[in-house]
Amino acid sequence: MGLCLADAHTLWVWSQVSHHPPSAAHYVFSKHGWSLWQEITISSKFRGKYISIMPLGELGPCAFLEQKDILLKREDSADTKACCGLPGENTRGNHYVWRKSTSTVHNIIVGKLWIDQSGDIEIVNHKTNDRCQLKFLPYSYFSKEPARKVTGVVSDSQGKAHYVLSGSWDEQMECSKVVHSSPSSPTSDGKQKTVYQTLSAKLLWKKYPLP
Repeated sequence: MGLCLADAHTLWVWSQVSHHPPSAAHYVFSKHGWSLWQEITISSKFRGKYISIMPLGELGPCAFLEQKDILLKREDSADTKACCGLPGENTRGNHYVWRKSTSTVHNIIVGKLWIDQSGDIEIVNHKTNDRCQLKFLPYSYFSKEPARKVTGVVSDSQGKAHYVLSGSWDEQMECSKVVHSSPSSPTSDGKQKTVYQTLSAKLLWKKYPLP
């Protein structure tokens, strides 16, 4: 089963490759100079009141390309894969791979449905080896953290942190440049965290108001 959509600038091609297990292939091409492709396979767990959906493997490669670039070929892999890109300076050939978070749908049988995202995501630029570590905090009635919170750190190939990300996956995300980092005092369980001193946050993304 396949689907093809197009407008003046973008072409979408989607095909369901397998029903059991569910598997699909997706390709998008834009005349503005970016492309995306991915293969999607998932696993799920049903626990009566909720169902969790876990994408298997990784998404990638994701290549940010200028319009004249040749599309990067993905490496052969059984993992879930994708590729995308945008035009612009200093973006030629940037090649990203990442892993998606777990989606959980609550109140499947009784009550109002609501969705949560949880888990860790690592986004890797294979051209520069820069990395972005994102953490999606699961909702907890007893937690003091705001719902749908996302935190993250962007580091270079040497592991030095340059940016700190914060926000929520359904509202907005902000980015702060790191000016200094230092290890904190060990906690009671022996773990040690890094403390970042940053400049003022800049808005990266904000959702549009609902119609």
